[in-house]
Amino acid sequence: MKIGVFDSGVGGMTVLSELRREFGAEHFVYLGDTAHVPYGAKSSSQVIKLSQDCARTLIGHQIDVLVVACNTASSLALPEIQEICGRVPVVGVVEPGVQAAKVAHEKLRKKDAPILVLATRATVRSGAMTRSSLAEHCKVLSNGEITSHPNFLTAGNAHPIDATDHGLIAQENGADHVVEQSHVL
Repeated sequence: MKIGVFDSGVGGMTVLSELRREFGAEHFVYLGDTAHVPYGAKSSSQVIKLSQDCARTLIGHQIDVLVVACNTASSLALPEIQEICGRVPVVGVVEPGVQAAKVAHEKLRKKDAPILVLATRATVRSGAMTRSSLAEHCKVLSNGEITSHPNFLTAGNAHPIDATDHGLIAQENGADHVVEQSHVL
């Protein structure tokens, strides 16, 4: 089976890493749309168009399933991506993330403990979190409340991820970076 994964940048490599751990014998194609990062600052129509373009590119690689590893694209463009993919199953990351957070929350000794969800403006505006089953545990904070925290990591002080660190082979594909891996190294 060939699994396509895309994100607006390299953050989806964490999803790819987990998929490789779970389904190591499968073939993966990763597309990081670094030419248009970040999606979170874009309009809904821009996110939909960019997501459709990523889906078309991955369908061109004859994938069997598509994982949309971008919360913004999962929140705003999942139906349009599914339309592009036809019979190829499409999985977003919002609901699986919500389910994982709920399981982790249930294991806490303090059942009323809040759950912090970091999301782009576009994801918050989409209402995906308030429509999810996690909504009863969420409080949306303004950007200033979060970015003023001393432990908040900004793009300016983040370290770039080198695909070779993950045992992947990167190849240029226009302005995008497509990473293919046929087996776990």
